[in-house]
Amino acid sequence: MDQLALRLNPHNESDRGRWIAVDPIVNGQHLKDLITEFERDTGYEPVGGYDSISLEGLAPAAARLAGAEDDWPGNGEVVFLVCAECREEGCWPLIGRVAIRADTVEWSAFRQPHRPSRDYSAMRFAFDRREYDEELTRAFGGGEAR
Repeated sequence: MDQLALRLNPHNESDRGRWIAVDPIVNGQHLKDLITEFERDTGYEPVGGYDSISLEGLAPAAARLAGAEDDWPGNGEVVFLVCAECREEGCWPLIGRVAIRADTVEWSAFRQPHRPSRDYSAMRFAFDRREYDEELTRAFGGGEAR
């Protein structure tokens, strides 16, 4: 099973004002770095360009990671990462699915909507459901950043 850690990092000074980044760490590596490495190893160009979602994203981050569908992109998908340049979720997002099962949570079906020919099917993460739920509770508690 993969291991998940969520880090909430406040950013007090930016051109977008104050915001809190939700940094998903999978098996000790930031998700944006894992995706960038995958894109580089696969020969995709450009590579990377992703950053963390905001705690106040299209859907609240805790709900999103618990499997709640975003209004955009819809179809049961959620935005995992946003554009590193402008932080807009529609500009250069990494989209995928969160499947909640009795004993596991799976992140899969990743895609980059502006590069539809890219195949991310090898990128899948499976987490122990109990540990995953505990990490969401630890990171988000009663809905406030800790």
